[in-house]
Amino acid sequence: MNWQSLATGIFTVLLGNLALNVTFVTAAQAHDHVSCSQQDVVSLGEAVGGNANLCSTPDGLRGSMKAKGLTEGSAYTVWFVYIDDPSSCDPTTLDCFDDADPEGVFGRFDSTVGSKNGNFSFLGRVNGLKPSPGSLVFLLLYSHGPADYSDGRKLARQLLTPEDPEAGAPHLGILADGPAFTPAAIAVFALP
Repeated sequence: MNWQSLATGIFTVLLGNLALNVTFVTAAQAHDHVSCSQQDVVSLGEAVGGNANLCSTPDGLRGSMKAKGLTEGSAYTVWFVYIDDPSSCDPTTLDCFDDADPEGVFGRFDSTVGSKNGNFSFLGRVNGLKPSPGSLVFLLLYSHGPADYSDGRKLARQLLTPEDPEAGAPHLGILADGPAFTPAAIAVFALP
């Protein structure tokens, strides 16, 4: 599975979430110049749910994803996906990631191995990032299958990379392994 094959699931959720009531700034937070939004975590194939928060602060963006339903012993990563100007590309076909200077950018947010209770709070921040008005942020949860404790390098790949060679072999995925992730869930934020 690659970025192109995610288009249908991700952007069905995106379009649905844009119609939801999104409160980004509260009166109590306004004096601190902090604005926050909460969205549901929507399953993309696994029975994962929960909620996610994204806050814009004077220092950048910070967020969390409280995931429920993670499989015990499976490796998971959360990816911070930023699309600066979705009006200049077509997010429904993911062409925001296709050219030599794409509008879309992504980076690792957090990772874990699923516990017995199936819950985990992923936390992350991107200090210094000042999002453009109208930009989009996804917190995208990938499942990487059972954590491979027999091979430290394989486990590191599961927890530190998307395991997607199309995103940048060999450091983001090994060509011989092919894609080794499954999109599990997503939260979508439209920034004011």
